[in-house]
Amino acid sequence: MIKEKPKPYRPMITFVVAIFLIACGLAVWFSYQVHPGDPTRPASSDSATAH
Repeated sequence: MIKEKPKPYRPMITFVVAIFLIACGLAVWFSYQVHPGDPTRPASSDSATAH
């Protein structure tokens, strides 16, 4: 006789997806709070671009 396994996969997957989406949302929020505005290039000391 083969016993049927319980299927906890759907709630577990829902939990993992919810945690992933919260983490992505926090990453986007953090990047906009810490790095607002357009990115700027650092000053280059390369003489080849100074013509």
